[in-house]
Amino acid sequence: MKQHRPRYPFALLSPRRRSGRRRSLLSLPVLLGTALVLSLATPRVALAYDAMVQASVTSQSYQLRDAAGDSLTRSRLDTYLRLFVLDILPSKKRKGGREPTQMNFVASMRLRADFGGYTRQWDRSFDVHGVDGGLNPVFELMYAHLSVTNIGGLLDLKVGRMFHLDPMDFYGYDGLELRLRTPFYVAFEVLGGRRQSGLYNSYFADAPIFLLQGSDNTESKLGWMPMVGVAAETTGLSFLRLRVAYRAVWHLMDPNDPGLVYPDGISDDLQPAALNAEKLSAHATVTLWKRRLQLYGGVRYNLLTTRLDEAQGGVGLRMGPARVRAEYVIDSPDFDGDSIFNIFNTQAYQEVRLWYEHRFSKRWAAYARVTARLFEGGASDAPEASERRLVEPDIGGGLGATYLGRRQTARLDLYWQEGYGGRTLGLYGYYRHQVIARLLSMEGRVVVAYWDDDL
Repeated sequence: MKQHRPRYPFALLSPRRRSGRRRSLLSLPVLLGTALVLSLATPRVALAYDAMVQASVTSQSYQLRDAAGDSLTRSRLDTYLRLFVLDILPSKKRKGGREPTQMNFVASMRLRADFGGYTRQWDRSFDVHGVDGGLNPVFELMYAHLSVTNIGGLLDLKVGRMFHLDPMDFYGYDGLELRLRTPFYVAFEVLGGRRQSGLYNSYFADAPIFLLQGSDNTESKLGWMPMVGVAAETTGLSFLRLRVAYRAVWHLMDPNDPGLVYPDGISDDLQPAALNAEKLSAHATVTLWKRRLQLYGGVRYNLLTTRLDEAQGGVGLRMGPARVRAEYVIDSPDFDGDSIFNIFNTQAYQEVRLWYEHRFSKRWAAYARVTARLFEGGASDAPEASERRLVEPDIGGGLGATYLGRRQTARLDLYWQEGYGGRTLGLYGYYRHQVIARLLSMEGRVVVAYWDDDL
């Protein structure tokens, strides 16, 4: 009689072999292999983020002529380090297709050194970063902030070192920014922190681009500069962008140690806190006719000096490969609230700009522009007040072309200005070639300028 054996679907799981010798039902290699197959077959959500580091070194050597006609040789070395950590949180969409809450961190640092000759070594106001032959390079933290977006589908948050740029204002600050997006096409912003001063001796590694107008880059101790701001703007409207903003800045100083901002002998009357800047601005952009026509305009009012800092309005038209833009601007000097120039330099100038650009292909484009400026000038010692406020014109123009290739980039500009203040002629050329893609680039520039100052 034949012995009955049960049939098994897998030979590896057979309790007996043909030799009749007993084996273990499952050996260790089989267990590991089965676990591996099951783990690969089961879908899992992988948690990860994107990180990128960029480093670059830029060296510039050039020569200028000073006011006495002597040659001034300069050399600068800039080292940049940028860090990006993106999509830190899971990016799976929530119910209803709503974007998830996300977190990102970005930072940019720069180490600057300046070499070369200086013709006014005795004047500290002419010092630059890395003076004394570049033996003391300066570290600058351009920006570094953590952002959390779409919290609850309504709130965005930023904290750290940031800068703000819009058509009517530009500033950098360390602090916190909250942005609330409502379902009614309006968003509200609230910010607070320390306004960056841009001084080279700042303990906060401020970049000089934020140096307040009318302030020398000296050993002045400006102290803390707290700043607050609020804004409201439209969101989600393709045809309209409207923004209204307000911000105020204070100086907090030690009356016993005011630095060089104030002369000796007035520290007893110096207030520990003084309003340094207070601005109210508004800007609107309207886009019509399938994005071919654009109308824009804005104003900025200085509440501290009670005058209009800037007003602008313009229209842009796109017709196939050609673009035309006309713009009118009235601009007054904008100085640090502690600067004496707020009293002696208040005259605004007006300017009309016409711009035509034509794109011949994806790589080639050219432009032409014409400008006309009106200055309120006249002789300062004129006996009649009407003669001291004569409007003097200044006209100019420019031509230029650009080339944007896969590994080459080039630009050439010619400009001319004549009228109030004298005559200016110039040429600017630029060429950049990527020797090794994203690793090594060579860049060259040439600037030729001529001016005849009649003031």
